[in-house]
Amino acid sequence: LDSGSQVRVRLRARNQAGWSSFSPEAIFVVCAPPGKPHNLEVSHPLGVWPVLSWSPPADMGAQPTPADASWHVRIQSYRILANVPRASPYTIAVVPGTQTSFE
Repeated sequence: LDSGSQVRVRLRARNQAGWSSFSPEAIFVVCAPPGKPHNLEVSHPLGVWPVLSWSPPADMGAQPTPADASWHVRIQSYRILANVPRASPYTIAVVPGTQTSFE
């Protein structure tokens, strides 16, 4: 999907009684993904486990077209990875997108 392109969607559901009618058409506009977090800082206040902090991306992604389309881009979550020698990176935490630090 290209940024700025429109996607038209109609939904229907099924249960034991069968299929529902299709919903009215909804139009979504594809946006570019947000940029990378920046200003990453690592501190060791107790010397045991690092405390991480960061700033959200400066670029929250491209605006959709047409200009009158309603849209909202937000970070859903951040994944904190550990990368140790001779091992594959692994996830140590997933924090909400509103959070900008991890202890």
